[in-house]
Amino acid sequence: MRPRQAGPVPILITIPHAGDHLAPGMEERITPRGRKLPDTDWYMEHLYAFALSKGIDILRANFSRYVVDLNRGRNDAALYAGRPSTGLAPLLGFDGQPIYQDGQEPDADEIAARTDQY
Repeated sequence: MRPRQAGPVPILITIPHAGDHLAPGMEERITPRGRKLPDTDWYMEHLYAFALSKGIDILRANFSRYVVDLNRGRNDAALYAGRPSTGLAPLLGFDGQPIYQDGQEPDADEIAARTDQY
């Protein structure tokens, strides 16, 4: 499926967590479990496939939320009051397990560069 498909209806379905690509050099730095991308929203493009026949646009992420989570603001504020942020460039999966091998986590400069690039 192409990342963006246009339709004549003024509705846009976004699928920000379906991406499965990693930034260059990331695969070697993340844990074996992290490489399986367990927090990916798999097959969402199939769930919304009907939209194209209705003329609705679909915008699907190519890169994993582990690169940059497209549902987060640049300031990485928590989305829900009283709940912690999962991170603009998450270090932990939703299960609380580390995504990166010890000492391989991205620093603030890398996260800023990813935010600009992706």
